[in-house]
Amino acid sequence: MGRTRKLVGIRRKRKGWQAFVWIDGHFYSKAFVLETPLAMMQAWRRAQRVSHADPQAPRRRELIAEIRQYLDQLSLDSLTTLHDVADRLIRTEQPTHAQP
Repeated sequence: MGRTRKLVGIRRKRKGWQAFVWIDGHFYSKAFVLETPLAMMQAWRRAQRVSHADPQAPRRRELIAEIRQYLDQLSLDSLTTLHDVADRLIRTEQPTHAQP
């Protein structure tokens, strides 16, 4: 008899099941009765990930990529202090995307 795979984000709790998910450091959970199908609990987990997703995450990734690209272009030999870096950043053009 083979071993069954451990369910990710679903555990047995008292007289039923608990489905849970961690999203950006927040814990979300829901209790289900024992007769609840596995597919329903997995669907709840997917729905939580979608509903609590951070809409700013793609924009932050773009900004981080722009910052890395800019820092790669800098000549750190010519910028000796943090103030020099700040002054150079202020003088550069505005980012290509506008803030809402």
